[in-house]
Amino acid sequence: MIFTLVDGMRESPLSLAHSYISLVVDTSREIYFSRSAARASLPGRTTARGSGLILRISGREGETATFLSRCLFNSNGFGGGFAPRHLSRWALLFYYSMRKITAVLILLILPVFMAAQDSRVASVSEKPSQFKNVRVNGVQLHYLEKGKGVPVIFVHGGLDDYRMWEAQIKPFSENYHVIAYGRRYNYPNNNLNVRPDHSALVEAEDLAALIKKLKLKPAHIIGHSYGALTALFLAVKHPKMVRTLVLSEAPAHSLALDKPAGAVLVNEFLDNLWKPAALAFNNNEKERALRLTVKYFAGADVYEQVPQNVRDYWMGNIREWEALTTSRDAFPALSREKVKRIKIPVLMLSGERSLKVLKFIDEELKPLLPNAERIIVQNATHDMWSEQPDTLKKAVFGFLEKH
Repeated sequence: MIFTLVDGMRESPLSLAHSYISLVVDTSREIYFSRSAARASLPGRTTARGSGLILRISGREGETATFLSRCLFNSNGFGGGFAPRHLSRWALLFYYSMRKITAVLILLILPVFMAAQDSRVASVSEKPSQFKNVRVNGVQLHYLEKGKGVPVIFVHGGLDDYRMWEAQIKPFSENYHVIAYGRRYNYPNNNLNVRPDHSALVEAEDLAALIKKLKLKPAHIIGHSYGALTALFLAVKHPKMVRTLVLSEAPAHSLALDKPAGAVLVNEFLDNLWKPAALAFNNNEKERALRLTVKYFAGADVYEQVPQNVRDYWMGNIREWEALTTSRDAFPALSREKVKRIKIPVLMLSGERSLKVLKFIDEELKPLLPNAERIIVQNATHDMWSEQPDTLKKAVFGFLEKH
């Protein structure tokens, strides 16, 4: 019996945990246990019952596995997304974390992983031979290039890199000229000098320079999280370079800060994560900053429980997290009037169970864009591209085909 378990946690841009549980029994039968489900049936004779805290699965051969799982959800929708991990039938996966007034213990991971780890958290020492690189704005940017046709550029989020798009590169390259690159302080780049004013404006100028260097026609820009904010600034500053935008929850804080309810949400994020992480970086405590970040998004002690290759993945992108959290202007103001001038088609993708602050921002952003459509991705968190890659691929293909 083989299980794939993804445990529901608080939402994050860190790919920490899907907000559902998926168990694959004998590699062919699957269950999704959500906040509303107390009972579920699997193909064949396998059934599952759960109380929200304890989930017991009985397999076809009578094997039983009990998982203590923090499958607790609230209206905040803090979720995220571990890439699935494959464990043998000898392995039990436990986590410990705290959610508001409820503490749920998940204790132990037996160190027997029988299948390859997800490519998104592959060893940061591996660099694909097909990488190309260009020098722009005083930094070197590595990128993957595949396919022919209208260019499609993928822009990853924070503490992430081009690997978050690996499930999309091949299918999109069958119809488009695909570019997936690492932003200036992300893997596999090695740009050492961190700007004290690093921001999405800087990233947008890097992207514009990359487009110019590669002599690309106006491109479809697909951005997630901080990559979506980068794409927004590109469209504002260099509209002729952009054919369409696909935005997955851009953290345009200025659109929330000018509203009292939005300001409360932004300040909670800054006070409880951003400022403490910056202080840790200023004290040269990089691992502490990462631990604080994981704790904020995923809960206590989760950092200790994750496999080493997941930590390596995060540490491979830690320079960017330091550049952002210590920046004087990590979230530059985005003028509402300038956003209204974005006339190109825009597809907004919002997770149904995403962070409240990101929901608030998307609700403010949508009316400003004169040619935008918005999809609420059901059961998705901020890490929607990992959780529902096929759903999003289909939605984006349909949008691009129209433009």
